[in-house]
Amino acid sequence: MALSIYKDTVFGSTRLSANKVLLIAYLWLTKSLNTAMITQVGVNANTITNWTNSLRELVTWDIENLDLADAPIGGEGIIVEIDDSQFGKRKYNRGHRVEGS
Repeated sequence: MALSIYKDTVFGSTRLSANKVLLIAYLWLTKSLNTAMITQVGVNANTITNWTNSLRELVTWDIENLDLADAPIGGEGIIVEIDDSQFGKRKYNRGHRVEGS
């Protein structure tokens, strides 16, 4: 019995090659349309939908399980700039800049 480097990974439960899975992930991260993904990867719409849903779940789980409560923004030697803009709402011109504090 051969050992697999994909066992217990996202690649372990699929028949797609790792290259195709990584291409789907790249296209998803770059916000490509599903139709473009279908064409470029060469798989059907259900496969793209299943993989994009799985990727969304993985990213959501990762974000929800990060402990950022005490983490500083930036880090040692990194300067973080904050823009002090204010925006308000008007009835038709949404998001206009508001003068003053």
